[in-house]
Amino acid sequence: MVLRAEAIESLLSGDLATAGKRQGLDIPEEFLETINDEFLKIQLERSVKRPSGRGWCVRIVTLAEAETVIGHSGFHGHPDDVGRAEIGYLIFERFRGNGYATETTLGLVNWAHEQGVEKVFVSISPENPASIRVAERAGFHVSANQLSDSDNDELLYERATRERSSDIHKED
Repeated sequence: MVLRAEAIESLLSGDLATAGKRQGLDIPEEFLETINDEFLKIQLERSVKRPSGRGWCVRIVTLAEAETVIGHSGFHGHPDDVGRAEIGYLIFERFRGNGYATETTLGLVNWAHEQGVEKVFVSISPENPASIRVAERAGFHVSANQLSDSDNDELLYERATRERSSDIHKED
């Protein structure tokens, strides 16, 4: 579920109750603890600048049956703004180990394919083995080493969107 611009505005002011009302779900404190304000500001700016591209922004990950917020994922922005279709994902600690991160990642890859994108990327710290396992289980492979915005080493993973997601091992 794409995070609405008006919900992002409330999150930036720390008002979870209003953000939840604007989004139509209860957003837990964990959400604010695990997402960067600067990232939210960029996402808000991009979603306002290109309303038709909101699908390329941050999303809330929920358990469908309970509408329970279990994390966040999404794209760093529209590929024309970012230079490529790059995703990120985070599942709250108490929900990890159930395959949700891999399922979410595969959903993003499939959505990007539906938009006509041929490759999707994810940048991961080499010190994050859990995220590396998710990327590898979702069919990504290392294509380069790079420096993050904060000058830390990262592995750049990529995957063609045309690969069949049903052939991927989904446990994480």
